[in-house]
Amino acid sequence: AHFWVGDVLRRQGDLDGALREYSAYRDVASRLVQRDAGSIEWRRELVLASSNLGVVAYSAGDLPAALRAWEQRLDAQQVLTRLDTADLELQFDLSNAHNQLAVALEESGRLDDALQHYGADVALKRGLVEKDSLSAQQRGFLAVSLNYLGGLSRALGMPDRALAHYREELAINA
Repeated sequence: AHFWVGDVLRRQGDLDGALREYSAYRDVASRLVQRDAGSIEWRRELVLASSNLGVVAYSAGDLPAALRAWEQRLDAQQVLTRLDTADLELQFDLSNAHNQLAVALEESGRLDDALQHYGADVALKRGLVEKDSLSAQQRGFLAVSLNYLGGLSRALGMPDRALAHYREELAINA
């Protein structure tokens, strides 16, 4: 119930209340993971709690707290994905964890770290497209990630890399 209460409070603009509820939700999920470390279900809950804590912190303008929460989300998602390497949804969630963290790292000025995470996001999404080459949705997600990577490459003074990413995005969207 902490998740849902936090969700309603966040949507109402009560970020302090949402933070309390999502923190309680994370604490419950952490205890469940400690009790059953192999449970994919409990680990998903822990990932979701960390992600939502980051969203609340980001919404409140606390970028350092958002980064900490999203780094925890990424760590938890990596463990979760290793539990079931064949689960494409977990791989997609891992790519999105990299992307979410990269966006915040870029905003905080940690551009080299952001570039690394955008690269991991693109690599995972390429792998998903290879596994399901007919999926227009997966190709669309890859195109968006390539655009992020191209934008940061351009900003970092790597025009050749930026062009390569943009051209790959264009080929997907053609």
